[in-house]
Formats: sequence, C-alpha cells, structure tokens
Amino acid sequence: MADLQDVEEILEGGRLHRPVDREVLATAIQALLFHQVIYEDLDRIGHRAYDALKAHRGFFERYFAAMGYRFVHSAREQMFALVADGPQYGSAKARLKKDETLIMLALRLLLENGMRAGTMDGLGRVPATTDDLHDSLRMIASSEAPSEGRLDEILKDLQRHGGVSLGEKDTAEKNRPLTVLPGIAVLVSDSFVEKVITWLEAGGEGDVLAFVAQTDSASGTAPLAPPDPHAPEPGAPEPVADMEG
Repeated sequence: MADLQDVEEILEGGRLHRPVDREVLATAIQALLFHQVIYEDLDRIGHRAYDALKAHRGFFERYFAAMGYRFVHSAREQMFALVADGPQYGSAKARLKKDETLIMLALRLLLENGMRAGTMDGLGRVPATTDDLHDSLRMIASSEAPSEGRLDEILKDLQRHGGVSLGEKDTAEKNRPLTVLPGIAVLVSDSFVEKVITWLEAGGEGDVLAFVAQTDSASGTAPLAPPDPHAPEPGAPEPVADMEG
C-alpha cells in the first residue's frame, strides 16, 4: 500500500527520477478518478502529469489498489485506466438507464468489428459515425437509437470517461463522426458484455443487474459492470448498480 514516504520520494526525486510537483501529482490522481480512462494525446492533463503516471506506475498501482481499483497502462494505446476490482461503495445508488447500457454495448461491438475488419488504427481506435452506431444498436437489441438530444448526452458522458471521441456534428445530415476508443473495453468488460447479451436474448425482462448478480453467484465470481457515467463531481468511478427501463 502506498504511504506518505512514497509520496515524499516522488516529490523530492532521486537518482532515477526527477522531482514531481505536488500539483502535478494531484492532477494525475484527480484526472484518473474523474475520467477513469485517459490518453496521452486526448486529455488535457498536461504532459508532466502523464509522464508522472508513467514514471511512477508502482506507486499508482499501490495507491489505487488501496481504493479497490487496478491501475492499468497500455503503452500501445497510450492509455491509463482504472478498473474496479469487484463491487464499489455507493454502487447501490448508481443507476444506468437501458438506453445508456445498450449504447455502451453497441460501441463495444463497433470496436470489436473494427478490429476484425482491419479499420482499427495503431492506437486501438476505430473510426465510425452515429449511423454506424444506429446499425450496431439494431444488431444487439432490434431497437432504434434514442432521440438526437438524448444520444448526444450519453455520448458526451462516455467521451468524458474515455470511451469515445466525438467529431463535429453535421446538422444537415444528422450524422456525426466519432472514434471508438479502446477505453470502451474498460467501461464495458468482457464478462459484463456476455451476461447482458444473455439477458437480452432471454427477453430483457426485469433488472439486468439482478440477472448479472444471480449469474455471478451461480458461478462463484464477483460481479463486474461498467461505471456510472453520470457522476456529477470528480470522484472515484462507480460500477453500475441498477438500470431503469
């Protein structure tokens, strides 16, 4: 577990590392807690904060582990992320609507399809449009996308959490370019995808999280679910705990 001595060593520097300003260290921690997934070229946290995350990975792994998170780094994707290790405090009050869940799943499907089709770039990103998202939604749930305003709201939340990057909207065509980011695989875990798809195939009745919890209980595994993208204040991301129809 990280302690005050670790912090002082980072601030003071040493033979292997330069000193890190206290403000830079705080920015690195707060940015991860606020966004959950950050990228070297997309998030404006400053290169010094990002460099601190790279240079002191051992410290951040211990620091976030004490809070119940795994600190993940992908050099290929230039990405840092926090992954919840099991249920989180406050998850009982976190609510994710059905349309939000389906859009997250649809984006995850676009990422997987882009990898198979060879459209994924070297940073693990897949170019797409909202029309592609509509098609993906119909594939997984035979349902149309929510209204334009509601879709914008959901996508902006997911952009803050590192799941997607939005381009300029074409008001005439109503088709918006976007980039599906590798962080969507953090926000929507493999196990969660499998269980939600099983739930949808069974008719999508009742509470999906109750279904996931029941499945986890039967298999003896801890439930994993994507975070609540509506946290109004900077703070630790929470896993989904309920979904409204």
